[in-house]
Amino acid sequence: MNTSIPPPLEKVAKIRRAKKNFVIEENVDKIKWPQECANGCGQSVGMTNDTLEMSKDFKGLGKVNVVVKDIPYCQECYPRIKTGKTVNTIRLVVGIILGIPLGVVLIIQQYQDQSTQFILCGFIFLISILIGYAIAWLLVKLPAKLILGKHFAEPISGNLIEEKKADGKQGMSIVLTIPNKDYAAKFAALNGVVG
Repeated sequence: MNTSIPPPLEKVAKIRRAKKNFVIEENVDKIKWPQECANGCGQSVGMTNDTLEMSKDFKGLGKVNVVVKDIPYCQECYPRIKTGKTVNTIRLVVGIILGIPLGVVLIIQQYQDQSTQFILCGFIFLISILIGYAIAWLLVKLPAKLILGKHFAEPISGNLIEEKKADGKQGMSIVLTIPNKDYAAKFAALNGVVG
């Protein structure tokens, strides 16, 4: 009787498609990147690997830090990607700087109406941050694209979300946005993502 134990299955990244994004539910360190420039220029020699670092506080989990490694860019595109990351950071800061005062002003106006509920204040504040972020796009991102032109490229970006997993438990997942559609299709094929 043969009682040999089969070798353990190799872990793979559990990824699904969500609109234009990819949601990585498990094994982020097992992501496979097509070995060509993620900016879509097609080069596959002289690559520089980028890292995407994310951090977020989750209720019940505490602070979660995630690193997505080995995002390949060619040496021509990488400086453009770094410029894109800088522009995105400036946009975020400007959006918060504009959104917070706007939220405070709107909440003060709503509190003058005695029937305003506390939940409504949170919603107003969220809307004001989104408005600030949209204004920051007009003030920062659009001019950067126009002025910097070929010196600017949109990087692969990501954020952490809390969601219900397939097994019904709450957990943390990573949402990756890959701006280049051709590279995103190759990423999906390489990682067995359907849809």
